[in-house]
Amino acid sequence: MRIQVWIALSLCWLFPGQQAAAMPEPPQCSHITASGHPDYPPFSWRNGEEIVGTSADLIRDAADRLGIPITIKYSGHWKRVITRLQKNELDLVVALYKDDLRGQKLAYGPAIVTDPVGLFVSGSSPSMGSDWSILAGKRGAIVHGEVFGAALDKNIQTLPRLRRADDISALLRLVELARVDFIIHGEYPVLAALHKQHSQTTLRKVATIGKEPSYFAMAPASPCKYLIEPLAAEIEKIKADAPLQQKIHADFERWTGMPSTSLGSP
Repeated sequence: MRIQVWIALSLCWLFPGQQAAAMPEPPQCSHITASGHPDYPPFSWRNGEEIVGTSADLIRDAADRLGIPITIKYSGHWKRVITRLQKNELDLVVALYKDDLRGQKLAYGPAIVTDPVGLFVSGSSPSMGSDWSILAGKRGAIVHGEVFGAALDKNIQTLPRLRRADDISALLRLVELARVDFIIHGEYPVLAALHKQHSQTTLRKVATIGKEPSYFAMAPASPCKYLIEPLAAEIEKIKADAPLQQKIHADFERWTGMPSTSLGSP
């Protein structure tokens, strides 16, 4: 028995690396490379080569509290951002909806904001309800690459005359040129774009057709993926320190350059 113990101890001393190999070190994240929607104020928008806004700032502040350097950079149009995250070319996207396909490919954190989704028509259009059977016969548009949650996406997929636009500006242009009868998009970004761009397009919100939670998500193979829970915990502390709605109002004003109270939003 003593001989067996002596042999075991000798092997550990002679081959210490074998023990280390059996217990791999946890992944270490030295820097988070993040991005976000370039045209979704007040939650996420492009400012030069950075992405800023309510969701971006929450992620940035949470990472700072954890002592993890983070860069939230502009990475192209929205569909490209999602593709880059799925390919592990980014560690994190600051704000996105969840659907079944994304849920299988990405590592989601908890929801950090709630975003109302609106159905808008031209101000000169005849009265139009939000009945999906009626909308199926109309011309509509959404931004390319957008999803709005499983239930709403299912209804949107029933619309045979739906087209995709590159961004909010393109959506507004389609309405202005009378090429579509309605658009579906986040209410805050549409309202912000109308005022920021001093658009002559007159839109009327028919209905709020969804109030979708917006999440942050990590790439499936990111070495920073273990930070999802710590980041989420810090975000909750930040939101507890100051009401989130105040931050949304402030970012709306930052985007439009106008007091949000005078616009009746967000």
